[in-house]
Amino acid sequence: FSVGGFDCVLGNPPWDKINLKDEEYFASIKQEIADAPTKSKRTVLIEALKTEDPDAWHAYMKVQHFHDALSMYLRNGPRFPKTGVSRINLYSVFAEHGCFLLAPTGRLGYVLASGIATDDNNKDLFWYLVDKSRLAFVFDFENREGIFKDVDSRYKFALLAVTGNKLESSQADFAFYLTNMEQLEETERHFTLTREELYLLNPNTKTCPTFRNRAEAELTKYIYKRVPAWELQEKTDEWPG
Repeated sequence: FSVGGFDCVLGNPPWDKINLKDEEYFASIKQEIADAPTKSKRTVLIEALKTEDPDAWHAYMKVQHFHDALSMYLRNGPRFPKTGVSRINLYSVFAEHGCFLLAPTGRLGYVLASGIATDDNNKDLFWYLVDKSRLAFVFDFENREGIFKDVDSRYKFALLAVTGNKLESSQADFAFYLTNMEQLEETERHFTLTREELYLLNPNTKTCPTFRNRAEAELTKYIYKRVPAWELQEKTDEWPG
């Protein structure tokens, strides 16, 4: 990343995918389109707007163009090489952008989806932060105790902390499956992983393994050090010499 300039970046970025959902768009405009039983039926009703309601048609096309253009920019532009992939979620690109903005001695703190550490779409950003020793911690929560009252109890979110490139840390702190803030004080729930240990556990996916406590993490590291994971190799027609 380029050298940024902010000492502190804090935020709770939006958790939305970059794709226009016709059902949601038309729910407050054309209820009959939103309630169409199938996608093909919905498409027919939308096409009919060309003649039945040109203003609604042009408004819809304008919104559709915005989503398509934004998706193309995020995927093909130079600003988001690590998160502008697959089905892009805004929280991912916000995380990458926040890291880009940090000063060398700055710190970032975000509340976002736990997938920032565990989803395949985010593996390039996650591994970059690990590889450059810029990941400070990831604390994962389940909303079962209603930390966020208006959010479904099944949602998982995380507290992510990242440092600038002059504040390197040899290992990151992790805690998963928390249900309230007080559990952050329970030291046995925390475990640390170095760059080498993360690669040892997930050499192929390069995403973060999840454990319920330190004992689980230490046992798994012990096993993998004795019996390493199989690594994917490039396909070849020749046997090794």
